[in-house]
Amino acid sequence: MDKKLKIATLRGPSAVEMIRMEAEVLDEPAQMLDEMAAGNLDFAVLPASMEAVLQKKGIDYRIAAAMIWGGLYVCGTDSGIKGIRDLKGRSISVMEGGTPPENMLRKLISEAGMDPDRDVAFDCRFPSHKALYEAAEKGATELCILSEPFVSQALEANPQMHILLDIASLWQDAEGTLPCITALFCKGSLAVSAPDTATSVIDELKDSCEWVKGHPKEAAELVAAKGIFHNKKAVEASIPRSGFAIVAGMIKKS
Repeated sequence: MDKKLKIATLRGPSAVEMIRMEAEVLDEPAQMLDEMAAGNLDFAVLPASMEAVLQKKGIDYRIAAAMIWGGLYVCGTDSGIKGIRDLKGRSISVMEGGTPPENMLRKLISEAGMDPDRDVAFDCRFPSHKALYEAAEKGATELCILSEPFVSQALEANPQMHILLDIASLWQDAEGTLPCITALFCKGSLAVSAPDTATSVIDELKDSCEWVKGHPKEAAELVAAKGIFHNKKAVEASIPRSGFAIVAGMIKKS
């Protein structure tokens, strides 16, 4: 792969999945969007649902591959929550507003016969996965939606916290398919001028993904060595729950 390519991901499960690749790790989606709007990135990892947002803003990046399927969990201390209807009257903390986790849960709440705007309160004060995790770790959230490896870190830091609902599993039951949460985006001009480069990056991503799934302990050591997450035990435990799987997408060449 051309070493001059600039690839960025967010500090979250995708950074673990990509640990054998050279990629810049950012903390907030807003940082990523700024870099993409300036055309500074050749490849960027974002929620798959951001494709429509990018198009609306005139930022020409196209999905090159799906990366993470599921791996989202409602966590909290109330073990009495067994299903979606048990969320009625509760407050749920999420990263920002209008992100895939919130939108998915809203749909599941609606399909359970409730009104997501009246029956559940969404707390959207948190600008990043890290900020939400830190609040959950301290017990400052009633309920929250976390992805791995933040889930495993929160469970270890706060013994009273539990995984209450597996959003992806509930979605699969309702819709018949696992949701694609995270995708690799390729700069449009690169997709047109050098589509083979995208193929090369996707192949490297696949290799990293399979290695991580097959070597969780070694992957956790590498994640810690690179300073992405320092809790090796939690990262190792998170990998089987993270929903890692690379599926190449279609990049329009014109």
